Amino acid sequence: MKRALPVLGVLLGLGSCFFAAQSRQSDDPFQRYLAGTHVNQLEAATMRFAAECSVDVSAVPPRFADLPDNSWLFVKDLYKGLHGLQTDFFGTAEVWQQSNRVLVEMWEMELDVGSESRLLYCFERRSIMRVESVDWTLPLTTEHGKPNPGWGYEQRWRVGTGGKYQVTLRQFVDTREHPITEPRLGPNGQNLERSEIASGAFEMRASKGLF
Repeated sequence: MKRALPVLGVLLGLGSCFFAAQSRQSDDPFQRYLAGTHVNQLEAATMRFAAECSVDVSAVPPRFADLPDNSWLFVKDLYKGLHGLQTDFFGTAEVWQQSNRVLVEMWEMELDVGSESRLLYCFERRSIMRVESVDWTLPLTTEHGKPNPGWGYEQRWRVGTGGKYQVTLRQFVDTREHPITEPRLGPNGQNLERSEIASGAFEMRASKGLF
């Protein structure tokens, strides 16, 4: 699986080969998300997470941003905004703020290795209360023409007693987020935990410039 994110400290952007490099939209989580933003339709996972975060996403409009360099750039239309970037990687953020609660949905793409990551963060007074992540390896066709289905690894945390992060779920999923048995992993696919979640680095960097 992909390496752990340095939590928005990397440069993110959009490659010119973006749409040509993607598999069918039905098998591509980010493409489904992007299409949903175009018609104001949220994913089921985001709706569930928003309810757990006590943010009414139907009552507050979201703000969209991408990260073409070291600073977040807010855009009115995420679907259109991505077409202006010309690098090999990209990341996006969607932010809902309601009173002292903030919900952030962040995506990171690495087209050269066919991976996507979605992170959901729930903030209360700028402190993280809940976190979810899914790291996907996209479907591909091997050099022998054999299809290799995509899969992901999902993790969920919440802040428990004493402010410590507690794992509430870890499971393998397909590209539709349905639970699956553990796939056969390569030599670099064994360490799947996001150690930086507990470090608080995202709390310091994500909030700066986003809300």
